[in-house]
Amino acid sequence: MKEIIDQNYDCVLLLYPDAIGYGWEPIEKRFINTGVACILAMNGRRRVFPINHYYHHKLKWRRFLEATWLVEIILFIYWLPVSLILAIYDALFYSSKPVDFNKTSKS
Repeated sequence: MKEIIDQNYDCVLLLYPDAIGYGWEPIEKRFINTGVACILAMNGRRRVFPINHYYHHKLKWRRFLEATWLVEIILFIYWLPVSLILAIYDALFYSSKPVDFNKTSKS
């Protein structure tokens, strides 16, 4: 890393193997803190974007959501009581009768 910084390159390109560069945060921080003028990242979807404080915070948030499954947990907490209420409603107001597919309809 020090050799890259000492070379005074115009720009540094980080190649992420996935969409958000999971696990690359320490390298990004080191480049940002050393004052490299231009840091770009290309992800697995071939999208190129700058790594600056703005994008770094956005990536931190996305990595947090990916690591914690926070959205999935919230949706599950919402889904469980709603599905229970709908199941009780169906049981009370709709009778399920088995369908006989062998019966021929008379038209």
